[in-house]
Amino acid sequence: MKVSVIIPTYNSEEYIENSLKSVLEQTFSDIEILIIDDCSCDNTVNIIKEHAKNDERIKLITLEKNCKQGFCRQKGIEEAKGEYITFLDSDDEYDLTFVEKMYGKITQDNADMTVCKFKTSDYQTGEITENHGYRNYTNVPEKLHNGFCADDLEPIAIFNTCNVIWDKIYKKSFLIEKDVRFPGGMYCEDDVFTIDAILKADKISVLNLPLVCYTINRPNATSIVYESVKNDCFKMFDLIENNLIKANLYEKYQIPFLKYKFFTAKYYYETISPEFKDEFNQKYHETMNRHKETLMTHFSKNFDDNVFYGELKTFYGIN
Repeated sequence: MKVSVIIPTYNSEEYIENSLKSVLEQTFSDIEILIIDDCSCDNTVNIIKEHAKNDERIKLITLEKNCKQGFCRQKGIEEAKGEYITFLDSDDEYDLTFVEKMYGKITQDNADMTVCKFKTSDYQTGEITENHGYRNYTNVPEKLHNGFCADDLEPIAIFNTCNVIWDKIYKKSFLIEKDVRFPGGMYCEDDVFTIDAILKADKISVLNLPLVCYTINRPNATSIVYESVKNDCFKMFDLIENNLIKANLYEKYQIPFLKYKFFTAKYYYETISPEFKDEFNQKYHETMNRHKETLMTHFSKNFDDNVFYGELKTFYGIN
């Protein structure tokens, strides 16, 4: 088995048909399709089972309790038989040549992982956009497309990139040997996994083609998502920090990581439901206050980002 495609599902009856079809009709057929259902209570599982009757490449795993996407994806890695692994969200779609081209590129370059471009599909309007403004690792200089590692990048680039997991193909042995894992039971797990993978990979290559269609502007399920994100982004920060410390990289990446932490928390604060803002803002200040001396000392002596320094002074109430 060459490639395992891992798809977590949860109440996906509205869009799983198109997502699954984009995998079943791939031009590269030596794949298995691992679908891990996170206790759906709609018709998702029945739709998958109907497709599985006609295609033995589909393997459905149903969880006994809701564990969120990270657990589903990690379960998929553990069950995967393929030499290489890809991920797809249940409301997104692959280009029909995604697996063929990504497998060809990663094996040609003997890379640990390969990244491609992606398009966006607006759920509300149906508009598909290639020049959407999301920045991923295809933005590295062209001379690096056949192979780069974290040391080839500016430290800030690792944290201001769209660190999704479904625009990449991974060598399974790399994930296992380097212990790159998804945290379970939380949202915001993509950044934990991807940043760890980027820092641990010896070789990453780029396929400069838009091969995934990412759905945007889909209505959020419930305010429960906001409640979970409110708490889980702080778990995410702690996990990333712990990974940096374990790899003896915290000192090297401390300042870009703290900038990432500041702006990511600010983004969540601006987007969560109003009833959660006060509690979130308290946690936001608590977590950033731990770094006040480090940040203010650095930016008072290094004039590399005066705009951010100004934001910090406002945040900390310094005139």
